[in-house]
Amino acid sequence: MTDVTQIFLTGLLVVVTCIYVWLTHAISKTAKQQAYASVEMVREMREQRLSAKPVVVPDIDSNATGYMKSIAQSDFPVVVTNVGTQAAIEIEVTMKGPDGKIGNFYKLPLLLPGATWKSIFVYVNEFDESGEPIFGLPPPEGLYELGVTFKPATSDNALFSEVSLPFELRWSRKPYYYNVMRSGLNIKLQE
Repeated sequence: MTDVTQIFLTGLLVVVTCIYVWLTHAISKTAKQQAYASVEMVREMREQRLSAKPVVVPDIDSNATGYMKSIAQSDFPVVVTNVGTQAAIEIEVTMKGPDGKIGNFYKLPLLLPGATWKSIFVYVNEFDESGEPIFGLPPPEGLYELGVTFKPATSDNALFSEVSLPFELRWSRKPYYYNVMRSGLNIKLQE
């Protein structure tokens, strides 16, 4: 072979090698972008999974008919709503009186997202000689607490989450009129 042919073939080999290096770099850059996109997608899926949970919130139903008269007779209208994005199961709703004792509790098997459950909690703090409760008496003033415990419907081994609403009850000195002052929600959601 002549020197010109060797120079030409060497130059061609250098050009092909440069093209190969450039293509390999482009492929590795694309693979790196895909890897970052995969990591980001996994992160977003994890956030969605974690944000998809039930959040069951208790409250005094101030929209109930005869709301103040009911409270004056120790009948507390209660509303429980699942404001989360997932169904809740094994729901237990409780109400503690000023003495710290649980006055009522209800168990619900299921509450779907956006669903609401309403009931009346009767708070009894006085009993007759035979130990029977005396209904219809005004409730004592003080700090009460509505509480809810629940689990997400999609997990068999999930821990119970808790949400509670402390509220203070004060008589306004007007017949059948009490002031209900909510103190904010206490929320303990489990993963």
